[in-house]
Amino acid sequence: MPTQVIPEKVNAIAELMEGAGMNLDPVLLGFSGDGSTTGCIRYSLTREPAMEILSADGQLHRLWPITDCHWIEAITEELRTRPAHIADGHHRHAAALQLQRSKEGRAWDFFPALLVDIETSPMQLSPIHRVLPSADPRQALDAARTRFKVQSLSGGVDDWITSLNQQATIGPAFVLVTSHGAYIATDPHPDYLKQVQRDSPAPLRHMHLAVLHDALIDDLWKIPDHPETINYEHTAQSAVQRVLENSGVAVLTTPPTREELESAALAGVCLPRKSTSFGPKPHPGLTFRTIEGN
Repeated sequence: MPTQVIPEKVNAIAELMEGAGMNLDPVLLGFSGDGSTTGCIRYSLTREPAMEILSADGQLHRLWPITDCHWIEAITEELRTRPAHIADGHHRHAAALQLQRSKEGRAWDFFPALLVDIETSPMQLSPIHRVLPSADPRQALDAARTRFKVQSLSGGVDDWITSLNQQATIGPAFVLVTSHGAYIATDPHPDYLKQVQRDSPAPLRHMHLAVLHDALIDDLWKIPDHPETINYEHTAQSAVQRVLENSGVAVLTTPPTREELESAALAGVCLPRKSTSFGPKPHPGLTFRTIEGN
């Protein structure tokens, strides 16, 4: 699925991969299976794994090598006709393509991936929250109030997320967290949204995350899309903690729906950076692929 990447991060990963001479982690790919690939996985599960690791986060990882030529040929042929979307690892993939263009030899044409049949093993879809360290909290809230309904929230982070999830079923909703409290922004003015999204691709106009960037971050707050001005956190607690420690504004969001993602993918529309977090992810450092000799 097309998504924007951060060039500085891509360059850093490419430099690390080139220096180490290896692909450090696989990307996470989702596809609709129930064919040869799924059959191979089911067959492998009947055998003892070559490796079993319980990671610190409580996830159990098992590895099975596939060396049978029959299975390899069947999987390769099937995947020629089945599209797969990158659920996690866009920057690693972009870095690999960057190295492929600058290097000679077929070894740079390959890249490891964890392939997940989303029909039999649906992936979890979680939001990625925004932290705006340079935003002035008072000015940000005042600007939001000119085009959104903004109400204060009581309680703690879990209470705020509950309110956010409830409001998001009705329309665009975001929790704005400052060092002085939390607020929920809802009900953007319809005419304003039409104006600010007049050049946006149709599949993005109702996606809440696109509304966040088009209306609040880009138009009302005028915050440039740069790693120094927009940070990303995978948990609401960590986003809030950063604001409590360093000021600024955290924006807690909900993830796009699967229908919205499929619509954008079919249209070839590029999503905002860090739109989604799919899981469970491959554990970092569990598998490596060396370039030399391949």
